[in-house]
Amino acid sequence: PIIGHCLQMKLGKSVMISLRLLKLSSIFEETVVEIATQGQKVISKLADLLNVTCVNIQSDVISILFNMSFLDQCLDIISKEEVHKFLVDNLRGEEELNLHAVSLVYHLSSKHENRQKFFAAGLSEYLIEAMKTEKKNEINKALAGLLVNVSSCLKQIWFNQL
Repeated sequence: PIIGHCLQMKLGKSVMISLRLLKLSSIFEETVVEIATQGQKVISKLADLLNVTCVNIQSDVISILFNMSFLDQCLDIISKEEVHKFLVDNLRGEEELNLHAVSLVYHLSSKHENRQKFFAAGLSEYLIEAMKTEKKNEINKALAGLLVNVSSCLKQIWFNQL
């Protein structure tokens, strides 16, 4: 609860420290369950922090959201935060963001409505580019999972173009 209150403060040292603590503690289910009981407030603040133009903050937020996405209740709340465009835009960005963003997109893509939002945000272009550049024997596990999750949508898009 204290970390959630610190995140509500203006961007400064308390927010940075709170993010670091939350990043470390969000790997524990108990922390995520506690955050889920606070509802949308903490997750909304985290989503708002994605608009800060600091890669370290964005990377921490994406890592926290990824850790939280293992709990269905949090996954639903994250889905409502409209982070889809930001994530797709950063799949090609800084390597630090990219690694975490692919994993979070993979988790979010387990829900059909999120897959549609990702395609509307330009995911298909990223997937085509990623498949061209990935080494065949070294495909990223999160990317592979993402491809499986979106395969039904890809098939529908492909048939619609015929």
